[in-house]
Amino acid sequence: MKSLFNLFLGTLLTFVLFSSIAYGQSEEQLAKQAAAMDINTRQQALDELAKRGISENQARQMARMRGIDFDAFLNNYLGNQKSTPSQGLNPSMPQTQNPTQIGLDTTTLADEVIMDVRSVGSTKSDSTYFGYSIFDNNPYLSKDYLVGNIDEGYLISPGDRLRIVIFGDNSLEVEAEVDLNGNITIPNFGVFQAAGNTYGTLRDRLTVYFGKYFSGLLSARQTTFLDVSLTQIRPVKITVVGESNAPGAHLVSGMASVLTALYTSGGVKTSGSLRSIKVYRNNQLYREVDLYDFLTSGSLNEDFRLTSNDLIFIPPRQSTVTLQGEVKKPAIYELKPGETLQDLIRFSGGLPVNTSRETVTIQRIKSDMERNGQDIYDRFLTSANYQTASEYQLQDGDVVRFFPILEKVLNQVTLSGNVNQPGDYPISEFPDLKSLILNAGKNIRPNTYLGKVDVYKENLNGERSFTTYNLESVLNNSLPIQLESQDSVKVYSLQEVQGEKLVYISGFGLDSSDSLISNPSQNLGSLDSKGRKSLFWRENLSLFDLIFQSTSFEELDYQSKLLTSRIDLKRFDAESGIFQVNTYSLDKLAELQETYLQPKDEVILYSREVTEVINPTIRVTGYVREPMEIPLTAGMSVEDAILQAGGFLEYADQDLVVVNRERFDYNTGQLSQRFDIIPDSEYLLGNTNSSNTNFVLENNDIISVRKQEGVEPLRSISIDGAVRFPGSIVLEERFETFSALADKVGGLRDDAYLPASYVLRNGNVLAVNLSKSGNLKQSFFQDGDQIFIADRAGTVEVLGAVENEVNFVWKEGKKAKFYLRNAGGKVRKEGGKAYLIQPNGLSSKIGLFKNPTVLPDSRILVNRKPPKEKSDKPFIDTFIQILSVTTGALTTIILVQNLNN
Repeated sequence: MKSLFNLFLGTLLTFVLFSSIAYGQSEEQLAKQAAAMDINTRQQALDELAKRGISENQARQMARMRGIDFDAFLNNYLGNQKSTPSQGLNPSMPQTQNPTQIGLDTTTLADEVIMDVRSVGSTKSDSTYFGYSIFDNNPYLSKDYLVGNIDEGYLISPGDRLRIVIFGDNSLEVEAEVDLNGNITIPNFGVFQAAGNTYGTLRDRLTVYFGKYFSGLLSARQTTFLDVSLTQIRPVKITVVGESNAPGAHLVSGMASVLTALYTSGGVKTSGSLRSIKVYRNNQLYREVDLYDFLTSGSLNEDFRLTSNDLIFIPPRQSTVTLQGEVKKPAIYELKPGETLQDLIRFSGGLPVNTSRETVTIQRIKSDMERNGQDIYDRFLTSANYQTASEYQLQDGDVVRFFPILEKVLNQVTLSGNVNQPGDYPISEFPDLKSLILNAGKNIRPNTYLGKVDVYKENLNGERSFTTYNLESVLNNSLPIQLESQDSVKVYSLQEVQGEKLVYISGFGLDSSDSLISNPSQNLGSLDSKGRKSLFWRENLSLFDLIFQSTSFEELDYQSKLLTSRIDLKRFDAESGIFQVNTYSLDKLAELQETYLQPKDEVILYSREVTEVINPTIRVTGYVREPMEIPLTAGMSVEDAILQAGGFLEYADQDLVVVNRERFDYNTGQLSQRFDIIPDSEYLLGNTNSSNTNFVLENNDIISVRKQEGVEPLRSISIDGAVRFPGSIVLEERFETFSALADKVGGLRDDAYLPASYVLRNGNVLAVNLSKSGNLKQSFFQDGDQIFIADRAGTVEVLGAVENEVNFVWKEGKKAKFYLRNAGGKVRKEGGKAYLIQPNGLSSKIGLFKNPTVLPDSRILVNRKPPKEKSDKPFIDTFIQILSVTTGALTTIILVQNLNN
């Protein structure tokens, strides 16, 4: 029996060695061999495997690699006795205790895996569909996924690469790859059968194997230690078909599961199903995976490791059910047949606490059998109570909507207005109006209007009403008022009922533009629309108090400009309905202090400017350092004004200053009188205490300081181009000829061409023909002018609406049409007027009888005609219109002739 069972065990083990004999074994053949070994039950097989040191988990993994379902094989062929799996054993999810960090050699077939995954790319899913977004951020687009934790149950197979390290009293380091026979070759130590072992048992078997050669490895007091790691995992080829973003064959890691394969293939299209992903192995349906468990609870119980040549099929979506409204995850879901409204809510994470469970609306499409062709619409709306109809069956195309609960709060009363603590309070604790205001609202605030308190009510239909009570009567217990749920109470301030008690002041000194308010605390803010500033009224506020608080009354400058003889007080007369004006004087302070203001009073202040000039000024203009307007002071002289303007400028005429003073004579038309003043230089320098001119300035005088006659700054110009010594020169005379200027730079070169020369002033061409004014005395040169002398080696540029925009070499004597013709002429139907623009800034037209001579560095510009507007009327309409006008004209002529005859 043992020899036959060895054949059974050997078949499972040697599969990982890719033996051709074992690979051809089928489940029927294995069953016959087991029967020949007298193994009739599942437990007998497991006991025999345990004697051989093979755990149930290891046998299950070896069978899975062969494409055999271990449990199904034992149950079908060896009876129905079931063993109890070891604690934590899960065939679809190997245990990962004591994980070891490994890496892959990126120079091997693993590179093919990476390139295959990267070729898929990252596809953004439609966020309205539930679940598909997990594939948006693909972790397999880099090599990071090839480095990870290897679980103890990983089955060593051909293609894996191992690193074995022995350290301690003995040392050895070797790296070997598992060959197709399942062996690794260890130099000087022979061949070790690695395939078929799990990663957890491999270390123990290698320890026993090397214990024969190294002392201290198996002894009770261990002095030699062994470590084994995986440096390369074999690639596995799988195929993904159906609704995948990148269907086809893919290389994945030997640790890859179904979820890994889906990531590798770019994820699932929104047209594909997440509920029924099928895995085929050996041309048979092996397992079906529902990703909703993973998406809703993070459970991976249905995920399992793939083997080479597995095929994953992603079918189309089974159904489309839309969840909207007051839910945690509104989205489009996929439901299996028979799943209910409760399942839909479970997938969405449950209902929020503020969701109404009573009414759920479901928009549904009629089935083919229900469509009779007579109804216009094939959609209808129904509803359900979620509390009693959670098992409501949903259909493909349903749109489910949940609504929020009402915002109304039971047992609530609202207190607002002029109380210390407004807010919402439970009516059960404050059932009457007095307790709500005194206890909940912490009593009323100062300036509360005691004659009014409003209680607003709202019924179930949303209709609002209110009742007004006397607040003083409520608070002194003479008027008890019981409240109801949803009542709203409003307490008013005196300002809300009677308006704020304010007094106003306006006029001189209140606007910041008057520059008279030196104390910032006196600036009460911006003016209102009537130009007034306001203060809160208080008892015994006098007229003098308001002026003193609101202005810079104590400043002498302010007092000197304030009209003290008149202050107006505007007071509203309730009987007449109009304002009455009373006038007071600042000269009678006692009267101002005894005049008390009332709310809404307005005080108006005036300046002395109503009858006189209070800010006299003079102006200093001309050749001074800072021409300005200066406040006039008493006894100010011309020299005083010039000093305040910064003194004389260079080239100023200091011997005579002109003063113009207002003198208006309607009959003669005189506006001002002129005074010629000789400034006192000694007084200007401070050598004397007063000016000897004895001329005192008056308001609005204008002082003009002139420039010395014939004095002006030197002028420097530059001459460049076709001259012998280009550079800057300084004018020696006010009027110099161009020929004289040219002589100062050595004269013109032989190739100089004056007609094309030009002058630049401030970067702009000055239109002047130097060839015609060479010997004339020119006065147009200014400081900084630049003269450019052209030569005969220039070009001619033709541009605009011509057939060929081009630059020509200038030819002496040639005219504009010569260059225009050689540029192909004007563009047909587009070419407009043509102009010749000379380098000296002068321009001329080019026309039928105008063909100007061209200078070097000139430009010929042809404008483009504006496009003609097309008429919307057809030609026949235009023709009929013209014919009608012509016929009408002829008829008129004939009638006139008949009348004359």
